[in-house]
Amino acid sequence: MRISLRLKLSLRLSLILIMSLSLILSLSLRMSLSLNLSLSLSLSVSLRLRLRLRLRWKALRKRKGVHGRRNQFLL
Repeated sequence: MRISLRLKLSLRLSLILIMSLSLILSLSLRMSLSLNLSLSLSLSVSLRLRLRLRLRWKALRKRKGVHGRRNQFLL
């Protein structure tokens, strides 16, 4: 009788331990996935801003001409 009680207790404890570990793992996985998602979103935003700035810079250089600054010094 005592052995079966110990066995039941140990089984319950192991089950509780396994469930808590699985809960912790699932929560950490969710957090890492959300962190990866937020990082990728922020990276895409920064890449978009960089591309926009580069396009603006190219448009300004086209409007000025390649030697726009040099011509200013010559005048």
